[in-house]
Amino acid sequence: MKHNCGRELIARAIVIHGGKLLVNQAHNAKTGIEYYALPGGHVDPGESCVAALQRELQEELDAVLDVQDLAFVSESIYPGRHKDDGTRHELVLYFMRP
Repeated sequence: MKHNCGRELIARAIVIHGGKLLVNQAHNAKTGIEYYALPGGHVDPGESCVAALQRELQEELDAVLDVQDLAFVSESIYPGRHKDDGTRHELVLYFMRP
């Protein structure tokens, strides 16, 4: 979801279980490219980052997971994926799962 401010706020979970990192395999319908990402997604306006992450985990994995500590934040500014797209500005918050 794109926000009016031109930035995208994304919350992702770092889930390590049995020494393995949980990632989602996804397919970009526009480009056809397969990719892997940590579970999570966009934060809707008025939604907290933790609530958004819990919602995304439920939608993507049908899982109810406890989300606690903010591990780190990354910021990326890069060209859009297509020639008609504007610059993308993403702020991603990564939360550890206990």
